[in-house]
Amino acid sequence: MCYISYFFNVVLIMLNKFFITFTCILVTTVSHAADYPVTNLGKLTGYAKQARVTGGGSGKVVTVKDIAMLKYELLGNTPKTIVIKGRIASSSKQVLYFGSNKTIVGSFNNLNVLENIYLTSSSNSSNVIFKNLVFKHDPKIRANGDMQLYISSGNKYWIDHCSFVGHKWSANDGSLDKLLYIGETADYITISHSLFQNHKYGSIFGYSVAGYNSKYNGYPHITLSNNYYNNIDVRSPGLMRYGYYHAYNNYISNYHLGYTLAQNAKVLSEANYFEAGNEKGIVDDKKENTSFTDINSYPSSIKKYSRSLSWKVPYSYSVKAAGFARNWDINYSGAQASASKFVYPY
Repeated sequence: MCYISYFFNVVLIMLNKFFITFTCILVTTVSHAADYPVTNLGKLTGYAKQARVTGGGSGKVVTVKDIAMLKYELLGNTPKTIVIKGRIASSSKQVLYFGSNKTIVGSFNNLNVLENIYLTSSSNSSNVIFKNLVFKHDPKIRANGDMQLYISSGNKYWIDHCSFVGHKWSANDGSLDKLLYIGETADYITISHSLFQNHKYGSIFGYSVAGYNSKYNGYPHITLSNNYYNNIDVRSPGLMRYGYYHAYNNYISNYHLGYTLAQNAKVLSEANYFEAGNEKGIVDDKKENTSFTDINSYPSSIKKYSRSLSWKVPYSYSVKAAGFARNWDINYSGAQASASKFVYPY
């Protein structure tokens, strides 16, 4: 009887220790996650969803606060969530290469800034999520190849709730830099709920060299949804070549040229809102075997550029009215300082 009592006491002690340990782990995990937005793949839409992006969700969580730590954690194929906690800055351009199976996420409370840090894909890049990051760069870094997020290979990328904040510019300042590049053989990307502002050039998609190159035909497949483009002279939403582009519920304000279509680009535009810009420049079509179809965007004059849809979007999605998208994008697109503002319209 004494042995039985002893046995049960030992079991109870072990269970108690397990419960305390499990509770501590649970509390630590919840507290840590509250510092930054946890990736909810249920909110993923578009081509990245079709390709089943997962990022670093199955791996460990690491926190980085300086360039050396960030450079180290970005490399390789090991799944991990890399949490930016602070302002990681350089006095000059710093190119950092990222590998595969990563989620790179910025903390709340404005502890999410990458200043003069240029994230660039490598030969083994694929399945990467960029979330709640603020990309800032010095106006002096303005050459043609200067783009703070540069993706030229691999597939399965999700850029969500990021801010590309730009800088002051003028028509004759000689700047050639862009905010974002996705091209060459990069494929299956969703850019959602992000802010692009204050720049002469916005985004460039597809192989960037002028003149037809059959190697890149059909790349990339990109979904652009619920993004806010403000005070960008040209290429907002972007210069589009070769690939398939589905843009819906975006708000574009203070622009000179919106869509620029070249070299086989196929574009479906739905319920986007253009305002306070050059209405004649909403669509700049180079007519190089391009295709443009618009459904229910504002202003209605965009219809004159629209032709019958020559291809189909291969995924399900939900489109809001253009007016609703305008108001939502203004208030909630871009990186956020708190969890209460980090929301989705669906």
